[in-house]
Order: sequence, then structure tokens, then C-alpha cells
Amino acid sequence: MGGMGKTTLATKVYNGEAWICVSQQFQPKAVFQALLKQLLPHESDEQGENELVRKLYNVQKDRKCLVVLDDVWDINHWNILKRAFPIPEGHSKVLLTTRNKNIAATEYVHELRLLTTNEINLLEEVGRKIVRECGRLPLPISVIGGILRHESSLRWWEKVCQTIDSYLQRGTGVDKDRRGETLRDVAERYLSELANRCMVQVRMDEYSICNKFESCRLHDLMRDLCLSKGKEEEFLEVVDRHMGTEDASSICKISRLAIHLDEAGDDYLGKNKNLRSLLFLPVGRRGRGRNNLGSINFRMLKFLKILILEGYNFQDKKIPEEIKGLILLKHLSIERSWIKEFPSSICNLPCLRSLNLDSLGGLKLPNTIHKLRRLRHLSLPHPHRVKGGGKLKLEGLNELETINWFSSSVDDTTHLLKLPKLQRLQAHICNEESLLMIIDYTSNHQEQFREIKLVIEDGITLEKNGSSLLRKMLRIPSLSYLKIRVLANYQPMKLSRGEIWSP
Repeated sequence: MGGMGKTTLATKVYNGEAWICVSQQFQPKAVFQALLKQLLPHESDEQGENELVRKLYNVQKDRKCLVVLDDVWDINHWNILKRAFPIPEGHSKVLLTTRNKNIAATEYVHELRLLTTNEINLLEEVGRKIVRECGRLPLPISVIGGILRHESSLRWWEKVCQTIDSYLQRGTGVDKDRRGETLRDVAERYLSELANRCMVQVRMDEYSICNKFESCRLHDLMRDLCLSKGKEEEFLEVVDRHMGTEDASSICKISRLAIHLDEAGDDYLGKNKNLRSLLFLPVGRRGRGRNNLGSINFRMLKFLKILILEGYNFQDKKIPEEIKGLILLKHLSIERSWIKEFPSSICNLPCLRSLNLDSLGGLKLPNTIHKLRRLRHLSLPHPHRVKGGGKLKLEGLNELETINWFSSSVDDTTHLLKLPKLQRLQAHICNEESLLMIIDYTSNHQEQFREIKLVIEDGITLEKNGSSLLRKMLRIPSLSYLKIRVLANYQPMKLSRGEIWSP
């Protein structure tokens, strides 16, 4: 049964190295990739399924690991996954949460139970009513408890008890914005509050300096509730293979639509002119098998603010020019999509705040991205080129807070140092001049930066004029990741907590 507290209990004992939610949307390769990334962070996950299984098996055989497989639904899913775990011969342990007793029937099973009548009687009268309204399930009880924890008025408790269904669908009482917080700070605080109320499940980022969360998801009961209420209010709809085309007419008034299909899905768009958010997300292998967007009339979607085209095969490997007419668009993502050129006309979108071009392959960019004056977050392709040659211009992006996959060989480093609101930088440095500029600038503007990730390409000398660039880099407080591919003029040195303490 859902809501018993299986996942919550697992989080209390989990202090291991890998946690993955399997769920009903089972994709074995994606599970193997996620596990390998957690156990071997620097290992590439762009490998065949058999190779992923082999590496997972070996790393767990060679060292002690605790791996949690959360929400395993089908015994056939476990039969596919277990080949990656050396259970009889290794030192590692596997912890499963499941609603199906047969999945782990041959191993020790800790079975959770419902609250008993005696346990309920320990609560106050109103509390007992709330527990009964929650069906004695721990998950909804935790949600209501989180809502009431700052309220001591009996009248308020009785009001919640009388309208408990509505409170299970929305978390109220989140503090208002606080002075000095960025939008990202506010979002993370809201997410923390929802996690405390058991309305979302989050995975913490153990390595990042400022990013609290690596990922988040909804419990399936909470997700079903949200989708049901969203459909009822004509707020959102999720289209997947379980929905027939005969249901397309029912979403003509939906303002937020997500399509989880390996075909274009334009049948579900119909004549919907109310869309504010449109997501195309792949089901199978990312970036393969999905049809092009040629039949979708983007001119009709003039109120669109969010457009995510993930894992898409574009016709002629080009983004449709019609997207340039979406003048209200704030977020555009073509992550893991197959394209070769990015049209310069899209750089004229006046409201664009976030642009994710983390595509597959070397994308050719127009040298007009600097025209997006309201842009706050930019993820460049890796690798990428500039159409017509020269360095990519960034000067003028005065609102930019985040830039990922900056490359000093392609992008203008001097422009990078003229971005007054830049807080997060992920950069590949290919020459010593650019490295020196970035080190000096970030060292002198420590209060501006919140997180810096650097990859130093080969051929750069880390010792010059008796001053160690490495020492300077390690003294940057916001540096959270440093990778040096090849050390020229290498000298042995020892590091301790980010300091070079012995040459």
C-alpha cells in the first residue's frame, strides 16, 4: 500500500553511496546510469547497458556499498536489475522498498503496518478525527502535521479537520520572501518546506557549495492527487501512452501540458491557444526515435512562456524558425536534442530569462546571444562553435547569474569578466591567459560568486614567475570543483582541505 512510510523509513537508515527511485516508469539503462554516476562520479555514463552492469557489479564487489532501490513495483524489474549486484559474493548491501512482498520473499522483509486503534486513542479528539480522515496512512498524516505544526488554535485545527481534502492538495503557510534572497534562494526554501511536510521527496547534493538539492520527485500518491486536481481545474495535463487520441479534445483549455511520448504528440495540441507551458519529454532512449516538430503550429502558441524540447530529433537538425514569434517566452530548453544550428532570430526574444542549449553534438551558435538582455541562466552546448568564427560575445548580459560550459577557446573571457551579476560559473579553460584573468577576477570579487567549477585543459603550466596558480585557485572560497587534465612542469605536492601544505 502507498503512504505506509517505506521510503521515509529507508531515508532514516540510509547513509550509503547510491539511491535511485525505480518507480512504475521503469527504464533499466537509466537506473544503471544513475547508480554508476553516484558510485563512480567521474565515470562516463554514455555506455552500453551491459558495460554499465559490469562496472556496477565490479565496484560493489571490490568495496562496501549500500544501494537503495526505492519503489520497485514489479518482480520482473528486480530480475533485470539484480544482475548488477554481487549479492552472494560481495560486501555490498541492497535495500529495496516495494509494495510487492514477492519481490524480496527470499530475503529479510521488514513489513510496515497501519496505525492501531490503541495508537490512535493516544491522540486528542481532533487529532483522532484527522487521523481517521487521512485513512490512518502516515504520509497524509505527515502532510497535515506539517501544516499544523505552527498553529496552536483549536478552532484552526477543527477547520483543517473539516476541510482536510483541500489541505492535502496544497501546502499553505510558506513564509513570504525574505530580504536579500534571490529567486533561487526562495525556491530552495519553498522546496525545503514542502519536503518537511512530506509533500515532495528530495535528494541532497552532497558536493555542491550552494545547491541544496540534486533532484526532487513526488510520491506517487501525491503525484496522482496533483494531476487529478490539475486536470479538474484545467491547470495542467500529462499525456502519455495510456491516453488515447480521443481524449485530445479534453485538453483544449489546459494551460500547462507535458507530453511523454516518442512521437510528436501534435494531435494533443489541437487548437489550444491557451498554453503557457509545453514540455516534450522522451520515453525511450534520449534523443532517439522521436519525430520532428514540423507539424506543430508554433504561431498559434503566442502565449507560451515555457518550452522544453528534450531529447528531440529536429527536422534537418534545425530548430523551427517559428519559435522566434513566441515573444512572451521566458524559458527555452533543447537539452539532449539533435541539432546543428541555432537560428539567430531566436536571440531577439525580448522576455527570455533561461536558455538551455546543452545539446548532443557540436552546435553552431550565432554571435547574437548577447542581445538577450534579460537572460539570467545560460547553458551553452559542449562542445560548441561560433558561426562565422571569432569569439562568442557575452558583454551586455547584465542580468546573467549562471553560465555553464563556458569555453575560453570559443567564448570571450574578457566579456565574462564584465557580467556584474554572475554568481555561478562552469568553465573549460584552454589557455593560461584566460586562467589568470578568471583567477584574478574571482579572487577580487569573492562576494559576487557563489559557485565556480573549473576544468583546466592540457598544456597549461601551473607555475609561472614563482607564483602558484594552483595555490590561488584553491584559495577561492566559491570553488567547488576543479579538474586538471594534464599537468605541465608537474611537481609532486600534497593537498589537505584545499591547501597545499607540502611541496
